Amino acid sequence: MPHSDDIPSESGDGSPARPLESIVYLDVLDQLPTPMCLMKWKGKHHFLNRAWTTFTGQNAQQGSDSEWIQWVHPEDADIAARMFEQAIPEGIALDLEVRLRRHDGEYRMMAVTGRPLRLPNGAAGGYLASFQDITPHLPVSEQLRQSHQRFHHLYNSTPLAFVLWGTDRRILDWNTRAQEIFGWSKEEVVGKDFFNLLMPADQRPPVEEVVDYLIREELPKVQVNCNCTKSGQIILCEWHNSLLHDGEGRIRGAISLGLDITQSKRAAEDQKRLTTAVEQVVEAILITDTQGCIQYVNPAFTTITGYQAGEVRGRKTSILKSGQHSLAFYQELWDTLSRGEVWRGFFINRRKDGSLYQEEATISPIRDESGKTINYVAVKRDVTRERVLEEQFRQSQKMEAVGRLAGGVAHDFNNLLTAILGYSEMILIRLDPNDPLRDDLEEIKAAGDRATALTRQLLAFSRRQVLQPQILDLNSIVANMHKMLQRLIGEDVSLKIHLEPTLWRVRADPGQIEQVLMNLAVNARDAMPDGGALTIETSNVGAESGELLRLRGVAPGDYVQLSVADTGEGMDEETRLRCFEPFFTTKDQGKGTGLGLSTVYGIVQQSEGHIFVESERGRGCRFVVYLPRNAESAGSVESRPDAERLVQGSETVLVVEDEDAVRRLVTVILKKNGYKVLEARHGGEALLTCERFTQPIHLMMTDVVMPQMNGRDLANRLLTIHPEMKVLYMSGYTNEAIIRHGILESGMFFIQKPFTPTDLSRKVREVLDQITS
Repeated sequence: MPHSDDIPSESGDGSPARPLESIVYLDVLDQLPTPMCLMKWKGKHHFLNRAWTTFTGQNAQQGSDSEWIQWVHPEDADIAARMFEQAIPEGIALDLEVRLRRHDGEYRMMAVTGRPLRLPNGAAGGYLASFQDITPHLPVSEQLRQSHQRFHHLYNSTPLAFVLWGTDRRILDWNTRAQEIFGWSKEEVVGKDFFNLLMPADQRPPVEEVVDYLIREELPKVQVNCNCTKSGQIILCEWHNSLLHDGEGRIRGAISLGLDITQSKRAAEDQKRLTTAVEQVVEAILITDTQGCIQYVNPAFTTITGYQAGEVRGRKTSILKSGQHSLAFYQELWDTLSRGEVWRGFFINRRKDGSLYQEEATISPIRDESGKTINYVAVKRDVTRERVLEEQFRQSQKMEAVGRLAGGVAHDFNNLLTAILGYSEMILIRLDPNDPLRDDLEEIKAAGDRATALTRQLLAFSRRQVLQPQILDLNSIVANMHKMLQRLIGEDVSLKIHLEPTLWRVRADPGQIEQVLMNLAVNARDAMPDGGALTIETSNVGAESGELLRLRGVAPGDYVQLSVADTGEGMDEETRLRCFEPFFTTKDQGKGTGLGLSTVYGIVQQSEGHIFVESERGRGCRFVVYLPRNAESAGSVESRPDAERLVQGSETVLVVEDEDAVRRLVTVILKKNGYKVLEARHGGEALLTCERFTQPIHLMMTDVVMPQMNGRDLANRLLTIHPEMKVLYMSGYTNEAIIRHGILESGMFFIQKPFTPTDLSRKVREVLDQITS
């Protein structure tokens, strides 16, 4: 018999209630073949009919104490329970499908229909649910159920936030992804204003505007907005909107599908910044596939190589090969990359115009997520200028070291030559013209003269010779040497001279500049055995000239350029780098000393200038000299003393020289010419001699470099004792304490070793005559 406990005795407002049996005839329900369940408005069971107990095997007493939901399939129980919990208190009709367990344990698909039951005063009185077995119709219903499940799965698993909102902008539905993105649960947002909830205050559109959009059906299909999350974070979302219509075509709301693009937008911006950086860097960047085919190059690649991106895309990097590297070089490169390692090194490559350039490169593999190499990226920097400057610097250091060695050797050698030449000349003067020994002695003197010329070239290279600088017009020197140079190079070489009419002045020794021109002309003649052309040019090069920027060691300023170019055989790179070294020559043995160009180098350096050479094999050679501009007016070259003037005298001369052979020679020459001579081996001995000698000392001849005390310091001390004394310095090379940068200070006198008795006699007389004049 049906159980009918807990029937409400009064209505919700306190008025007497009619018995529930007066509303539903329980006996009728009990006779129906459809399982039915009558529940109070709070959800407790009140009545389970006979069809229910037959279907489930549950008796009436069990039904009054148990929840019907326990007979529902576990996969359907949760959603069924939540729907009933929401529908019963609110009195909402409900239709759904669930699987219900039969008394034999089999689950049957049941169509559940739930309807609210109300008391006469309208208050909730209960809820009636009926269960229709639709298992025989399962194919259709299962499709619907599966479709519903698929939609439900898609609805909650999609990466898009699903927001359903009405014409009043209030949220009607909200999926799982929306909760993940924005932080609010569905229960927290349903009924709230969509725009006020998600959009920053300064970007919220007015209500009227949104409603107007909906009325006109002009809601933007795609929008990108800044949105707020529950935590207050601002994110960027892309929304895809579509309108919802009812069966009569009226707009009921909209569906907005939102995608969080904050990270992708940031990645896109990072990618844009990276692309901009790659496009702007001065290094060339190439990306190739694993076979070396070019897929990408940046603008710097075009700047360096001359190739446009479209010209090289799809082609192999071998288009840049210069032929300067061996197969082993490239094999080692690819072996390194094949091992997945980074390769670093230098290339000599060829530009589109055929010119060569040097680049420093780093090539790295690009791997996919599995670690497989899929590309290579090369970052290359044009170091042509740096490598040239480095080579110039190394060459400069090498030349400096060789110069110091050459200068030291020349100094010691000049002391020996002074004695050899001096005594040879004095013996020749005393020998009878028919003496059989005279020829042998002449050979000795000739060998000494050749050795003297050699040491002077070494001194020029080492920048330790004495210069007599003047303010010069290089145009005048070139013009005055025109005829001599033409005779020097021969008739089969044409001489072309181009002079800058307004050439600036320079400060240099005119004799040494003439030596530079002659040596360069001889070098050019030898490079053109079958004839050619020699071109000499002068020009002004201002401080702002870009030409100076590529020259290492050239200080900013104005320069006068002297260029000597030929159309001869030219030099390969190795020869070009070594051409200024002393004794280096490419000529056959016996046809050159290898000191011509080294002499030029030394003269230019000692004149505070610079010299560079440009040459390639078979394309001639061009030497370029840069001398600093001088603002003073050009002077005239002093005339040399008369060779026949009187060289004898009677004055007192103090000779200070640590080399015994030289000191004895000088003493003999001076005494022979009538001078009174005092000797000293070094500075200390000279000081004692002067303190004891009470008569005037007219001249002191002193070596520059001596032990204990140098010649300049000695002169300064002796002049306090004998202020009337003049000083004549002599040396195999100059010393910066006496001659600054190889240039005589005003008022000083100097004689270069080796010298002959005649040279010495004339120089002594020249100094003394100036004293007494």
